[in-house]
Amino acid sequence: MNHPFAAIETACRAQPPLAALVLGSGLNDVADSWPRLHTVPFAELPGMPKTTVAGHQGRLCLHEFAGRTVLVFQGRLHFYEGHPWDIVERPVHIARELGVRNLILTNASGGIGPAQEAGTLMAIRDHIWAMRPDWWRWYAQFNFGENFERPEPISKYQQFECVDLTDVTVPRAVIDMIPESIAVENRVFPLSLDRGVLRLCTSKVADYDFLQRLNFILNRDIQPVFADAKQIGAAIARHYDQPSHYSQRLLAGLRLAAADAGVELNEGVYACVTGPSYETPAEICAFRALGADAIGMSTVHEAITARQLGMDVAGISCIANRAAGISPTPLSHAEVLAVVTAAANKIGRLLQAFLDRLND
Repeated sequence: MNHPFAAIETACRAQPPLAALVLGSGLNDVADSWPRLHTVPFAELPGMPKTTVAGHQGRLCLHEFAGRTVLVFQGRLHFYEGHPWDIVERPVHIARELGVRNLILTNASGGIGPAQEAGTLMAIRDHIWAMRPDWWRWYAQFNFGENFERPEPISKYQQFECVDLTDVTVPRAVIDMIPESIAVENRVFPLSLDRGVLRLCTSKVADYDFLQRLNFILNRDIQPVFADAKQIGAAIARHYDQPSHYSQRLLAGLRLAAADAGVELNEGVYACVTGPSYETPAEICAFRALGADAIGMSTVHEAITARQLGMDVAGISCIANRAAGISPTPLSHAEVLAVVTAAANKIGRLLQAFLDRLND
């Protein structure tokens, strides 16, 4: 018997989908007016479990749209459900494997900025990824203000590019013995891993000497590299100078689609936390100071993964409530679902107009 996912694979091989949508809390029905060709529950997709969060139906649908097809993930998987990151990002990988180039991520969020009232829509212009361990440390430690001397040309420091060590197991003995001063520098950009040897960078002579001794003790598990402090600063600055993960082309399309559909669409910065608890009023004040306009518990990791896979990303956040300390009432998931469900028709009109333009 054919796997239920096989029909979607066959259809997408014949014609890659125009786009993929990930529908957040309460948005399951946004695409129901488009003819549905195939439906597969999350648990029957390769490498995916079922979702456990209320308001997430947990299935992948292939819809017909204006002579093309669109993949629709009704719901998503969250880190706070206990899933590792490779499971959270699995829908993005599936979409890319099925030929998708344009990914539209939607979510429900709490409004922080003055324009982000309950029921309004916000196009995500950029994000604050507060799900990383010690994410706040980089805002405090690496504050490159007007006194920072940025060396030119920046290409001179290409050898300090960030290397993804997600699938690499570094011996615990190495992690336990490396001083904090070295870990701070290299948590941003471990230099490289070559045949099991982890090259670590430091600008401090004492730390370099320590790494040499540690290298001898561990029989070449690590290799110290000495670098000038300005080189390290330039590498960190370059790492955080990346352009937004959200496509300017798709953002422009959302603006035009909002005008076409008669939908008010704000723009802003989305902050992402692990959840599942809501933030405290003090935390919301801190995020507001960092420039966040809305806050939620999803989307950002998916956007980063999609960009790494070469996809263009757009994000739409439905403001479900004012955030803690701003909202006059206690926060609840029931309120989130009620507000977002009421706004589903507005989001549907925006997405239809957006995909119409994308299809031209």
